[in-house]
Amino acid sequence: YTSNTEISIEWVGSGTICLNITAINKCGESNDIKCMAVLPKSDVTLYSDTTICEGEQFYLKAVNTFKPDNQFTWYTYGIMDTSVYVPFAGEDSMLVSPLSVTTYSVKADNGCPDWDTVVVKVVNKPNVVSQYDEICIGDSTQLNASVPNAFSYQWTPSAGLSNDTVVDPMASPLTSTNYVVSIIYDSICPPLSDTFMLVVNMPVVDVGGDTITIFYGDAVMLNATGGVDYIWSPSAGLDNPNMANPLASPDSTTTYQVTITDINGCVGIDSITIEVISFEFQPEVPDAFTPDGSGPSPNDKFYVYDVKGREGDAVESINFKIFNRWGELIFEATEVSQIVYPNGGWDGTNRNNGKPMEVGVYVWLLEVQTVKGEKIGPVSGNVTLLK
Repeated sequence: YTSNTEISIEWVGSGTICLNITAINKCGESNDIKCMAVLPKSDVTLYSDTTICEGEQFYLKAVNTFKPDNQFTWYTYGIMDTSVYVPFAGEDSMLVSPLSVTTYSVKADNGCPDWDTVVVKVVNKPNVVSQYDEICIGDSTQLNASVPNAFSYQWTPSAGLSNDTVVDPMASPLTSTNYVVSIIYDSICPPLSDTFMLVVNMPVVDVGGDTITIFYGDAVMLNATGGVDYIWSPSAGLDNPNMANPLASPDSTTTYQVTITDINGCVGIDSITIEVISFEFQPEVPDAFTPDGSGPSPNDKFYVYDVKGREGDAVESINFKIFNRWGELIFEATEVSQIVYPNGGWDGTNRNNGKPMEVGVYVWLLEVQTVKGEKIGPVSGNVTLLK
């Protein structure tokens, strides 16, 4: 017998539970039966602590072992994010993308709640500063993709690099190149890539040709392009060696080299030869030749030789005639290329009929005017044709 009107009962199982209650007093007793549903206690489980890479998303999944209707409530550092009622199921998930290490919690409540917590760690992506650089052709620069604690580096293309697997290779490409570096900095995260732009500037220097021929005492203007600064060498014979277009009047054949610096600070070199020849023409005419080839070459043709100049370069006009003993004109040259050695020459034939002339003495007549206005002749002489 007790006067207590309250009792406490701890149930170790779940299901429908009925209690038979009897009340007894001095007047007798009374019975009643009470039934109730005892729910199973929630048992929620999250994945184990995990690590993701910066920028990745990850699904947290909560599973309640006992599957009656559940109310799942998610928390980030104790602050509620979402709460959702999931009927007839025992699991729920939440998509997360933390920027740093974060603690997430979930409460599963089917009437008897339970909690679980998970820590998501984040591997931060290293910051690689993209590079842009300019160099001159033939120069080099050092690339640098330093990442703390990185495992490996791989540069592509490898052309022009001192080493394509180090953090800071020397680069000396022949053309502008975009170098891509792939960096492995963590065992779970994909490689980090970045591009380094390297522009190769190539100076374009041009002096307009290889050789210019002038007569002794004349001058010619050189003309270099492609630079902002010019230096000609040697300076002898130039009116100003530090300009693009100096006036050149060398005393002898000279090769001038120009070094230019362009707008990018790059240096280029080109050269040109000024060939200096005599402005004089001094003819020399042999007195015999053998057109049948029986004599030594070049005696198989009859030439006018330029003994002071070069192959008649100083000749502006020429007229050379050969006559037989009857005064018939059998050969005539009105161009340097027709009579001045080593070009042209009389082969001993008659220009009127193409027949070979006989052995004998022939008369020649020469008139010349040089590029400087000097007149030579008319002068004449004899030549013997031998066979």
